[in-house]
Amino acid sequence: MATLTATRAPLLIAITGPSGSGKSLLTSGLKTALETHRPIGSAQLSVAIVPEDAYYHSQEHLTLKERANLNFDHPDSLDHDLLSNDLKRLKSRSPVAIPVYDYARHTRSNETHAVSPADIILVEGCLLLSQEIIREQVDYSIFIQTDLSVCLARRVARDTEERGRTIESVHQQFESTVRPMYYAFQEPCAKHAGLIVNGEQEPSRAINATMEKILALLT
Repeated sequence: MATLTATRAPLLIAITGPSGSGKSLLTSGLKTALETHRPIGSAQLSVAIVPEDAYYHSQEHLTLKERANLNFDHPDSLDHDLLSNDLKRLKSRSPVAIPVYDYARHTRSNETHAVSPADIILVEGCLLLSQEIIREQVDYSIFIQTDLSVCLARRVARDTEERGRTIESVHQQFESTVRPMYYAFQEPCAKHAGLIVNGEQEPSRAINATMEKILALLT
């Protein structure tokens, strides 16, 4: 088993799928699994996570009501050029300061989050594979396929508990933008993924399947 060194470019792995499919769960589980994977004679791998949704455009020029009515599920809502530049810097083993998004205010906060270079960079988000500029950079990609009814139930639980949303507003956004944007921009891009996993199965199965693919890239 070969290990990455400071002279070898990091692996960039994209984890994508519909909102509520289980991307964050797979990403965090994969980070833990990779960092604890220690073959004999190999050094511990370092892993960084870059969330695509940190790169929503700033909407400070709009009122809060106007921001709430924006389509945040369209690719144009995200600054993929900035994301691409930050990924390039990380692949060259330079640190970056990524934006921090304020979900309550529907715009970027004034803070940034420092991300250090790592052997493996996990970038997760719904619209990654819809962007050629991102597809050209990643070394491998995983698409999480999950029934949209399951995704909606998960979004209701997450957004009402963590983001101060009402059940009605979550349903309204899902039907007006999340569902149609999935069919327009996300589902067609599954063909670009190197691996498709079931987001309704036990998370450990998806983690194990993904680990197998990533570790093969290190040999």
